[in-house]
Amino acid sequence: MTPPRITTVGIFPKFWIALISSIEMFFGSTRIFDNGFQEVLFSDDGSCSYLLLALTFLYSLAVSISIFVIFNFVFQRLFSRWKLKYTPSPKVNDKIHIFFGVNKYSMLLLRDIPNDDRIYFIDYPTEKDEDYDISFTSGLSKLFKRGRSRTDVIYLKAKNKLSDIELSDKTIAEILDLKGIDDLIFRSNSYLYFLSDNEKENISSLNNIRLRKHQISADKDIAMKVCHVYCHAKKEGYNISREDKYKNDFDITFVDSSYLAIQQVIREDYDSLPVNFVKIKTESWNPSDDKALPLSNDYNIGYVESAFNAAIFGFGELGHDAFDFLYEYGAFVDSRGVRSPFHVDVYDKNVIDNDTSITDIIRNYPGLKDTAKNILSFKQSDFSASDSWNSLTLDGLNYIFVCAGNDELNLRILENIDKCFSSIQNPQTLRVMVKHSSRFITSILPSTINKISSCIHFFGSDEDIWKMDIISNQSLIADAKKYYAAYAKVTKQASSPAEAEAQWIKREDEISNLQSPNRKKRIRQRSQDFANCLHLETKKRLIGEKFLAIATELSKSIPSSYSQNTPVCVNDEPHCSDCPDPTFSREMLNYLAKEEHIRWEASHIVMGYSYGHETDDNNKTHSCLVEYDKVPDYPNKEKQINYGETRHYDWIVIKTSLEMAAAHK
Repeated sequence: MTPPRITTVGIFPKFWIALISSIEMFFGSTRIFDNGFQEVLFSDDGSCSYLLLALTFLYSLAVSISIFVIFNFVFQRLFSRWKLKYTPSPKVNDKIHIFFGVNKYSMLLLRDIPNDDRIYFIDYPTEKDEDYDISFTSGLSKLFKRGRSRTDVIYLKAKNKLSDIELSDKTIAEILDLKGIDDLIFRSNSYLYFLSDNEKENISSLNNIRLRKHQISADKDIAMKVCHVYCHAKKEGYNISREDKYKNDFDITFVDSSYLAIQQVIREDYDSLPVNFVKIKTESWNPSDDKALPLSNDYNIGYVESAFNAAIFGFGELGHDAFDFLYEYGAFVDSRGVRSPFHVDVYDKNVIDNDTSITDIIRNYPGLKDTAKNILSFKQSDFSASDSWNSLTLDGLNYIFVCAGNDELNLRILENIDKCFSSIQNPQTLRVMVKHSSRFITSILPSTINKISSCIHFFGSDEDIWKMDIISNQSLIADAKKYYAAYAKVTKQASSPAEAEAQWIKREDEISNLQSPNRKKRIRQRSQDFANCLHLETKKRLIGEKFLAIATELSKSIPSSYSQNTPVCVNDEPHCSDCPDPTFSREMLNYLAKEEHIRWEASHIVMGYSYGHETDDNNKTHSCLVEYDKVPDYPNKEKQINYGETRHYDWIVIKTSLEMAAAHK
């Protein structure tokens, strides 16, 4: 073959010559320096040599990716079986974490697992083996994720997804093609994670494990130990009963991304609590003989002078959870001793009409039956249409949630919201909460936003919510135990922390027993311990720094038990004869007690409770879901009427909160 003259070769023929030569190089049989084309490829103007260099690089990269894919496809499953067989077995007390599927959530949780724990990642095929994902981006993504992960993680390659196999007599080891994995799963200190975005897949995996546990137990005539399961699924509707159904088989927690995002705000972002965006009534106090309280004009009186108005843009799963948060944490008392005005406007393109939307809300929160239309307005809005924003005015709001579904849309909504205010907003009276998947968003905030720029707060990033502490509730449980111990001490139900701990464990045992007649009542009581410790920060801000300085004295002024046998005026409760100024501080405590009742009402309504003549946890009715002054009295054990005993529970919660605040000053 005679090579052409350089002057007769155009750029496209040069490209094909370079391509052929690089292929020869790839197969190791190139004669690039004696095949007659070197004049073309290495011409003086260098117009083609870079093509050969680039193509050679691409072919080398292709070889690397091919080797990686072949390893994943053919050898990794074999190596996985070897790892299970030859890796030393965990000790009896070793904690084992098994992640079914490698995804962004599991990689984030990996950061928080102690170094001494054993970690297994079961890597699922993308689809069936014949459709295995061999894309360049997929390969690099997996390499990158593993490169960032810990070196002590054991990666195992599964033949199938656990959810792909129909219920049969196959064991889990046979489904995954990982012999010995069963022994790691069914242990009391094993933690299983099903964190796919596909809820159906996660539930199917749970069902398959549950079936296999029963099969193994029946076959070996033994009771398998209960493992701990975290399943990514909605924390509402049918899943609530599902959790109950699985309790005898697993210690299971349904992990809901939307719920986690709101929990992150409640537990870590105190400055975003609604109490910071309402006007709390303050008064001055002029001391006479008693100098315990210094002269000042900023003593909080415990009630609010302003309404709480909010808006939610996007009423999907996160929008519903945002409403729950606003309804409970935005529950304040006004000067009349009743709930202060509260209203939420909901904007969503899928809203049909007000009546239909209100009906759906009442179905989930029957306690709102008589007030839903007063506190909720639904407005159909196409966020991408400019005319949807032209006539919208948002002045006077205290709180806004932007949670329309994706980061890009949320930022566009944010720009339009800014245009709906007539002036620059004060960050002390307005908070704009924007859901975003990354915490590194502030730097790309649209420059067109100026009226609400100081009010914007991003929340719910994957890095912030996918933490072991958040999904496991360990710190929340620890705080709830502390609150319960303080409450038991105040009410003289326990004489020591150890006794309070024993009472907590006894209640947990009743909750774990599905046949216990008091189970639902105990669940409600435990949820109140969680709520009480979570609302501690709101109470502290309502009390104010001046009164918190004498929290111990205020706490002592509230009696631990209510033993009066004759009717009394509600406004005389409690008898604060030991207060630094009985009249002044009693007024503040009175409002706090009523505030606590209003908060308690709100927490029960978002759990689906409504008013009933009798308290029935099975039907979710409660006789105390009425105004504070109308709370019914109950006979005590001696069948004597003990007026105010039920209302006194609210005082006990305030007493406990004051003691905890005093202990952590």
